[in-house]
Amino acid sequence: MLTDLHVERLAWGGDGVARAADGRVVFVTGALPGQRVDVAVTEERRRMIRGTVRRLIADPFAAPAASPGVGQGADPLAARLAGPDVDSGVDSGADPGAAAPASLRWPDPGPPACATADRCGGCSFQGVAPQRALAALVDAGMDALRRVAPAVAWPAPTVRPSPSVHGYRERVRLRVARDGRTGYRAAASHEPVWIVDRCPVLHPSLEAARPLAGQLAAGLPRVHTFRLERDDVRDQVMLEIPCEDGDLDTIRELVAERLAGVAPGALQVVLRSRARAVPVCGDGRVYRDRGPVVTREASGQFAQAHGQLNRALRARVIEAATAPGVAPGAAPAAEPGIAPGIAPGIAPEIVPEIVPGGAAPQVPGLRVAELFCGAGNFTFALAAHPTVGSVTAFDVAGEAIAAAREAAAREAAARSETGAGSCDRGPDAASAASPARDGRAGSAGISFVEVDLAGDPDSASGAESIGPASGAGSDAGPDELPGAPSGELSAALLGADVVVTDPPRGGMAAGLVSALADGRRCAASRLVYVSCDPPALARDVARLADGGWRVVALEWWEMFPRTAHLEALAVLERPAASQASGRVV
Repeated sequence: MLTDLHVERLAWGGDGVARAADGRVVFVTGALPGQRVDVAVTEERRRMIRGTVRRLIADPFAAPAASPGVGQGADPLAARLAGPDVDSGVDSGADPGAAAPASLRWPDPGPPACATADRCGGCSFQGVAPQRALAALVDAGMDALRRVAPAVAWPAPTVRPSPSVHGYRERVRLRVARDGRTGYRAAASHEPVWIVDRCPVLHPSLEAARPLAGQLAAGLPRVHTFRLERDDVRDQVMLEIPCEDGDLDTIRELVAERLAGVAPGALQVVLRSRARAVPVCGDGRVYRDRGPVVTREASGQFAQAHGQLNRALRARVIEAATAPGVAPGAAPAAEPGIAPGIAPGIAPEIVPEIVPGGAAPQVPGLRVAELFCGAGNFTFALAAHPTVGSVTAFDVAGEAIAAAREAAAREAAARSETGAGSCDRGPDAASAASPARDGRAGSAGISFVEVDLAGDPDSASGAESIGPASGAGSDAGPDELPGAPSGELSAALLGADVVVTDPPRGGMAAGLVSALADGRRCAASRLVYVSCDPPALARDVARLADGGWRVVALEWWEMFPRTAHLEALAVLERPAASQASGRVV
């Protein structure tokens, strides 16, 4: 055991960082910046140690439970972000045992909302004041950016807190026991932690469906987990049970028998193996509100777990992508502007819609290339903006692309028949009306392309694309569509005014980053980058900076309250001189 360690900061991933007496770095699960702790060692290496909190000795930034008013005279998070470091309040020159000033002490969070908070790996910060957890995560995120990309000039960030830290999660994978209990993995372990009474972070509809889902999945052959996700259009819940191909028929019979004796209510059930997805109850589709349209997606496709904040994030992405400063088909201004509202400090409000901020409107015609589009989380809203002329959207996920194409085709068909999009947003609606602009249908400027984004854009082959001209009203799948010409991704980047990218956790492939950085291969002067992993973001931005890109705005979004994760939104711009230089990296 290591005794009386001072936790200096939070590492990205949620562990506290301290120093052992011999100088080695100690990563402490469950520790917060500023605390003094005794540590039970779980792993020891030549240059680092891992452990968990054995005993909390002191916490100078916590308000006494008997004094709930402490810390309310000023916003501790705002005070810290206003300082020279975006940190969690730890002054490296202060006495670790001394109490912090009242204005920098966090309010008493009260008891944890979860009975298993001390051991469950689903959350990292139950029982911690939400502002304190967010401040520590912002500090950890900024530290990760600076460590990976020290040469990049990172601007002071805007922080977008979640409106609630409970009841937000609309997608979850849970463990299931043979008796129907459900839960998560333990922290830093594969051992299960079964939920007692309820899980406070789950959306109420998922929490209501969880007990029945556990009973349906309990004891099935080689089934140890299941997924729940919310259909936010029909207010239903999808239960996806993973299974082996050889077990599918047996499991389907067992689940059907169990369903015969219960009322599933708003619960759908689908079985998914490597080869097939078989609905047992319901149509096997998750309807999602993608802004101007509704998509009908297969279960298991990527979607943000925080639906409410995702809608606000979508609005900010569109606002940043279309802000004044980029002329369609022309080189960017020497000092391009950024949309109002991107400013250092705290931005707790949730942006309900796209707000132009009073800026002069641009001439319609922006050409947008969207990378890692999924089923169109940003795509349809981008195409509906009056300044956008076309969106070419790319992803490798065939099921997501198929769902997006189908939604675009149905929207185009509805417009060709009625002159406006479908206004019915009920369960049978394919889409909703989006404002017509200059006689162009809401999806007429969209092309969805299935392509492997891990390769070199100049060698993209086997891609398939469909636009309303060839696919309106068609329910054809990807295998029935005409192949796109080789290099469609390369052509889209070369002709783009704006690029929007939302890659998976590992970031973008080196070849793709190289193409974006080279002004001869990518004409865009603005890049909007959404990332769930700061180290990957920093790595990509460092490479982009070599091609003349600079970060002009940075935002942290609390998409995963109570966990050790944040979503980052970075806006990059490239001056005309760098764009024309055509440097290759």
